[in-house]
Amino acid sequence: MRLTEVRDLLQTTAARWSADNVPRLAAAFSFYAVLSLAPLLVFAVVVGGYILGQADTQAQILTQVQEAVGKGGRDLVEELIKQANKPGAGAIASLISLVVTFFSASNLFLQLNDTVNAIWGIKTEGPFLKTLFLTRVGAFLGVLFFGVFVLGWVALDSWLHWLDERVPVLSLWKGLSVLVSIVFLAVVFAAAFRSLPKDRVSWKDTIVPAIITALGISLAKYALSLYFGLAKVTEAYGSAGALVVILLWIYYTSQIFFFGIEMTYVNSHQRGSHQGEPLREEPIPTLGA
Repeated sequence: MRLTEVRDLLQTTAARWSADNVPRLAAAFSFYAVLSLAPLLVFAVVVGGYILGQADTQAQILTQVQEAVGKGGRDLVEELIKQANKPGAGAIASLISLVVTFFSASNLFLQLNDTVNAIWGIKTEGPFLKTLFLTRVGAFLGVLFFGVFVLGWVALDSWLHWLDERVPVLSLWKGLSVLVSIVFLAVVFAAAFRSLPKDRVSWKDTIVPAIITALGISLAKYALSLYFGLAKVTEAYGSAGALVVILLWIYYTSQIFFFGIEMTYVNSHQRGSHQGEPLREEPIPTLGA
């Protein structure tokens, strides 16, 4: 894709992003994300624990959280994992707890599915029970995908740390770590942009949007970390400061993610698998209206 085509793609996407009021969609998604945070974290630690050990997985997750939102956010996430992961009264209680955790975590992916399909202009049709079943199955698969994502991220970070210890060339490994992280995120976003919409999407449609989204998320991580430190958001909101910081981080990064969804939609209609089909003209209605 030529630079002029990338520029046109970004301009069209930005116009649709504004018309669809994506910040409102991101706000709703952030609310669900905060409610699902504890079960998602527990599930991620459990999945990663089978291969890398729960202690190492939890430590890696907490390190990433601290880099993104600071020590206050790390302490809050650590406490959430601790409280949600308390041992039950027995095998049955543990099984019930796991099922409830999995079900709670899937609610976030139901909201994500609704938002993505709204951006694509896809309406859910068919028998109610069948639609409900397929939607819930898709949400469960989303939770599993999240677990695999965390596992891959932690394994990648551990591998880079292992290399850093054996070949301590600081500037080299820092640059490599950033590059590998961006590539990893781009692959994950490409898979998400292709699989989330209930419509046909080719890999070609997702490549440029995934790369731009990965770059945007990576830049936002450092920009938000700097902003939270300079603005002293945690201190401004007192005891709720850590939660506010996490909510804001999810809110801003989810806007970038939905920008990538919009870009995939535009790209597929301009020069991809939906070329020749008209773009959706009406803005997204309020979800659930």
